[in-house]
Amino acid sequence: MAGGMLPSRVMAQQREEQQLRVEAERWHEKNRKIVADIEALERQMPSLIQKEADLAAMLRDLKQRGEEELSQSPIHHRNRSGSAAEDQQRETRIQLEARKTQLEAEVANLTRVIDQSQRNLMRSRRTHERDRLRLEAEMKDLEERLAQATSLERQHINEHVRLYCTLPSHVKCSLPRALRPDYSELIRNREHIPRGLPMGEDSRGASTATSERAGSPSRRGLARKTAEDSAPSPDLMAIK
Repeated sequence: MAGGMLPSRVMAQQREEQQLRVEAERWHEKNRKIVADIEALERQMPSLIQKEADLAAMLRDLKQRGEEELSQSPIHHRNRSGSAAEDQQRETRIQLEARKTQLEAEVANLTRVIDQSQRNLMRSRRTHERDRLRLEAEMKDLEERLAQATSLERQHINEHVRLYCTLPSHVKCSLPRALRPDYSELIRNREHIPRGLPMGEDSRGASTATSERAGSPSRRGLARKTAEDSAPSPDLMAIK
Protein backbone atom coordinates (compact mmCIF):
# COMPACT_ATOMS: atom_id res chain seq x y z
CA MET A 1 0.00 0.00 0.00
CA ALA A 2 1.13 3.54 -0.64
CA GLY A 3 0.88 4.32 3.05
CA GLY A 4 3.54 1.74 3.86
CA MET A 5 6.28 3.89 2.30
CA LEU A 6 5.15 7.11 3.92
CA PRO A 7 6.96 6.89 7.30
CA SER A 8 10.42 6.24 5.81
CA ARG A 9 10.08 9.07 3.28
CA VAL A 10 8.83 11.47 5.91
CA MET A 11 11.62 10.52 8.33
CA ALA A 12 14.28 11.04 5.65
CA GLN A 13 12.80 14.40 4.75
CA GLN A 14 12.66 15.41 8.42
CA ARG A 15 16.34 14.47 8.89
CA GLU A 16 17.31 16.59 5.90
CA GLU A 17 15.25 19.51 7.20
CA GLN A 18 16.92 19.22 10.62
CA GLN A 19 20.38 19.29 9.01
CA LEU A 20 19.43 22.41 7.07
CA ARG A 21 18.17 24.07 10.24
CA VAL A 22 21.42 23.26 12.07
CA GLU A 23 23.44 24.69 9.18
CA ALA A 24 21.33 27.85 9.14
CA GLU A 25 21.78 28.30 12.90
CA ARG A 26 25.55 27.88 12.49
CA TRP A 27 25.63 30.66 9.90
CA HIS A 28 23.47 32.82 12.17
CA GLU A 29 26.00 32.39 14.99
CA LYS A 30 28.92 33.19 12.69
CA ASN A 31 27.19 36.36 11.49
CA ARG A 32 26.47 37.40 15.07
CA LYS A 33 30.20 37.13 15.89
CA ILE A 34 31.13 39.13 12.78
CA VAL A 35 28.66 41.85 13.72
CA ALA A 36 30.10 41.95 17.25
CA ASP A 37 33.63 42.34 15.84
CA ILE A 38 32.50 45.15 13.55
CA GLU A 39 30.80 46.96 16.42
CA ALA A 40 33.94 46.61 18.59
CA LEU A 41 36.12 48.06 15.82
CA GLU A 42 33.68 50.91 15.29
CA ARG A 43 33.78 51.69 19.01
CA GLN A 44 37.61 51.76 18.95
CA MET A 45 37.89 54.03 15.92
CA PRO A 46 36.94 57.35 17.64
CA SER A 47 39.47 56.82 20.44
CA LEU A 48 42.23 55.92 17.97
CA ILE A 49 41.47 58.95 15.83
CA GLN A 50 41.43 61.18 18.91
CA LYS A 51 44.76 59.77 20.08
CA GLU A 52 46.25 60.42 16.65
CA ALA A 53 44.99 64.01 16.77
CA ASP A 54 46.44 64.49 20.27
CA LEU A 55 49.85 63.20 19.21
CA ALA A 56 49.82 65.41 16.14
CA ALA A 57 48.99 68.41 18.34
CA MET A 58 51.83 67.49 20.70
CA LEU A 59 54.20 67.25 17.74
CA ARG A 60 53.13 70.66 16.45
CA ASP A 61 53.54 72.16 19.92
CA LEU A 62 56.99 70.64 20.24
CA LYS A 63 58.08 72.04 16.89
CA GLN A 64 56.77 75.47 17.84
CA ARG A 65 58.55 75.41 21.18
CA GLY A 66 61.76 74.32 19.51
CA GLU A 67 61.56 77.14 17.02
CA GLU A 68 60.87 79.64 19.79
CA GLU A 69 63.77 78.41 21.90
CA LEU A 70 66.11 78.47 18.93
CA SER A 71 65.03 82.01 18.05
CA GLN A 72 65.68 83.12 21.62
CA SER A 73 69.01 81.30 21.85
CA PRO A 74 72.17 83.41 22.48
CA ILE A 75 73.47 82.51 19.01
CA HIS A 76 70.82 84.83 17.55
CA HIS A 77 72.01 87.78 19.61
CA ARG A 78 75.25 89.39 18.60
CA ASN A 79 75.84 90.80 22.06
CA ARG A 80 75.99 87.33 23.61
CA SER A 81 78.47 84.64 22.69
CA GLY A 82 80.56 81.98 24.29
CA SER A 83 80.99 78.26 24.57
CA ALA A 84 78.51 77.86 27.48
CA ALA A 85 75.63 79.34 25.51
CA GLU A 86 76.49 77.25 22.47
CA ASP A 87 76.63 74.07 24.56
CA GLN A 88 73.24 74.81 26.10
CA GLN A 89 71.75 75.46 22.68
CA ARG A 90 73.23 72.28 21.29
CA GLU A 91 71.87 70.23 24.20
CA THR A 92 68.41 71.76 23.84
CA ARG A 93 68.42 71.05 20.12
CA ILE A 94 69.39 67.43 20.71
CA GLN A 95 66.58 67.00 23.25
CA LEU A 96 64.06 68.59 20.94
CA GLU A 97 65.15 66.45 18.03
CA ALA A 98 64.92 63.31 20.14
CA ARG A 99 61.44 64.22 21.36
CA LYS A 100 60.39 65.11 17.83
CA THR A 101 61.63 61.76 16.54
CA GLN A 102 59.77 59.94 19.32
CA LEU A 103 56.51 61.75 18.61
CA GLU A 104 56.82 61.20 14.87
CA ALA A 105 57.32 57.48 15.50
CA GLU A 106 54.24 57.39 17.75
CA VAL A 107 52.17 59.26 15.18
CA ALA A 108 53.34 56.95 12.39
CA ASN A 109 52.59 53.87 14.49
CA LEU A 110 49.15 55.15 15.46
CA THR A 111 48.40 56.03 11.84
CA ARG A 112 49.36 52.50 10.85
CA VAL A 113 47.09 51.06 13.56
CA ILE A 114 44.17 53.22 12.39
CA ASP A 115 44.71 52.22 8.76
CA GLN A 116 44.85 48.55 9.74
CA SER A 117 41.70 48.90 11.84
CA GLN A 118 39.88 50.55 8.95
CA ARG A 119 40.97 47.78 6.58
CA ASN A 120 39.83 45.15 9.08
CA LEU A 121 36.53 46.95 9.45
CA MET A 122 35.94 47.05 5.70
CA ARG A 123 36.98 43.40 5.38
CA SER A 124 34.63 42.40 8.19
CA ARG A 125 31.78 44.32 6.59
CA ARG A 126 32.37 42.64 3.24
CA THR A 127 32.53 39.24 4.91
CA HIS A 128 29.36 39.96 6.83
CA GLU A 129 27.53 41.08 3.69
CA ARG A 130 28.71 38.03 1.76
CA ASP A 131 27.66 35.68 4.58
CA ARG A 132 24.33 37.48 4.93
CA LEU A 133 23.55 37.04 1.23
CA ARG A 134 24.62 33.41 1.38
CA LEU A 135 22.49 32.80 4.46
CA GLU A 136 19.47 34.45 2.85
CA ALA A 137 19.90 32.24 -0.21
CA GLU A 138 20.20 29.14 1.96
CA MET A 139 17.15 30.11 4.00
CA LYS A 140 15.16 30.69 0.82
CA ASP A 141 16.26 27.30 -0.48
CA LEU A 142 15.30 25.74 2.86
CA GLU A 143 11.84 27.31 2.72
CA GLU A 144 11.34 26.04 -0.82
CA ARG A 145 12.45 22.54 0.15
CA LEU A 146 10.17 22.58 3.19
CA ALA A 147 7.27 23.64 1.00
CA GLN A 148 8.08 20.85 -1.46
CA ALA A 149 8.35 18.34 1.37
CA THR A 150 5.00 19.45 2.80
CA SER A 151 3.37 19.22 -0.61
CA LEU A 152 4.88 15.78 -1.21
CA GLU A 153 3.75 14.56 2.19
CA ARG A 154 0.22 15.86 1.55
CA GLN A 155 0.23 14.14 -1.85
CA HIS A 156 1.26 10.82 -0.27
CA ILE A 157 -1.45 11.12 2.39
CA ASN A 158 -4.12 11.93 -0.21
CA GLU A 159 -3.04 8.97 -2.35
CA HIS A 160 -3.16 6.76 0.72
CA VAL A 161 -6.69 7.94 1.58
CA ARG A 162 -7.95 7.51 -1.99
CA LEU A 163 -6.53 3.99 -2.15
CA TYR A 164 -8.05 3.15 1.22
CA CYS A 165 -11.47 4.39 0.11
CA THR A 166 -11.45 2.09 -2.94
CA LEU A 167 -11.00 -1.04 -0.80
CA PRO A 168 -13.95 -3.25 0.10
CA SER A 169 -15.25 -3.01 3.66
CA HIS A 170 -13.96 -6.44 4.73
CA VAL A 171 -10.47 -5.50 3.50
CA LYS A 172 -10.60 -2.22 5.40
CA CYS A 173 -11.58 -4.01 8.59
CA SER A 174 -8.70 -6.48 8.22
CA LEU A 175 -6.06 -3.76 7.87
CA PRO A 176 -3.85 -3.02 10.90
CA ARG A 177 -4.37 0.32 12.58
CA ALA A 178 -1.05 1.68 11.21
CA LEU A 179 -2.37 1.37 7.64
CA ARG A 180 -5.70 3.04 8.28
CA PRO A 181 -5.94 6.77 7.54
CA ASP A 182 -6.79 9.09 10.39
CA TYR A 183 -10.38 10.25 10.59
CA SER A 184 -9.35 13.88 9.98
CA GLU A 185 -7.69 12.84 6.71
CA LEU A 186 -10.82 10.99 5.67
CA ILE A 187 -12.87 14.11 6.36
CA ARG A 188 -10.41 16.17 4.35
CA ASN A 189 -10.83 13.77 1.41
CA ARG A 190 -14.54 13.06 1.94
CA GLU A 191 -15.33 13.59 -1.73
CA HIS A 192 -13.59 10.26 -2.40
CA ILE A 193 -15.64 8.35 0.21
CA PRO A 194 -18.76 6.48 -1.03
CA ARG A 195 -21.93 7.87 0.55
CA GLY A 196 -23.41 5.82 3.36
CA LEU A 197 -20.26 3.80 4.10
CA PRO A 198 -18.17 3.91 7.30
CA MET A 199 -15.25 6.30 6.93
CA GLY A 200 -12.87 4.80 9.45
CA GLU A 201 -11.82 5.69 13.00
CA ASP A 202 -11.42 8.96 14.78
CA SER A 203 -8.46 9.94 16.96
CA ARG A 204 -9.91 7.86 19.87
CA GLY A 205 -10.18 4.75 17.73
CA ALA A 206 -13.99 4.88 17.64
CA SER A 207 -15.79 3.86 14.45
CA THR A 208 -17.45 6.71 12.56
CA ALA A 209 -19.98 6.97 9.72
CA THR A 210 -21.54 9.49 7.41
CA SER A 211 -24.66 11.39 8.37
CA GLU A 212 -26.75 9.26 6.02
CA ARG A 213 -26.64 6.22 8.30
CA ALA A 214 -29.86 5.43 10.16
CA GLY A 215 -28.38 6.30 13.53
CA SER A 216 -27.44 9.86 12.63
CA PRO A 217 -29.29 12.78 14.30
CA SER A 218 -30.69 13.98 10.99
CA ARG A 219 -32.20 10.56 10.23
CA ARG A 220 -33.66 10.27 13.73
CA GLY A 221 -35.28 13.68 13.40
CA LEU A 222 -36.72 12.82 9.99
CA ALA A 223 -38.13 9.53 11.28
CA ARG A 224 -39.72 11.28 14.27
CA LYS A 225 -41.34 13.88 11.99
CA THR A 226 -42.66 11.17 9.62
CA ALA A 227 -44.20 9.26 12.53
CA GLU A 228 -45.88 12.37 13.86
CA ASP A 229 -47.32 13.21 10.43
CA SER A 230 -48.71 9.69 9.94
CA ALA A 231 -50.45 9.49 13.38
CA PRO A 232 -54.27 10.17 13.40
CA SER A 233 -55.33 13.58 14.64
CA PRO A 234 -57.37 13.99 17.91
CA ASP A 235 -60.37 15.29 15.95
CA LEU A 236 -60.48 12.19 13.78
CA MET A 237 -60.32 9.98 16.87
CA ALA A 238 -63.27 11.85 18.39
CA ILE A 239 -65.43 11.34 15.29
CA LYS A 240 -64.74 7.62 15.38
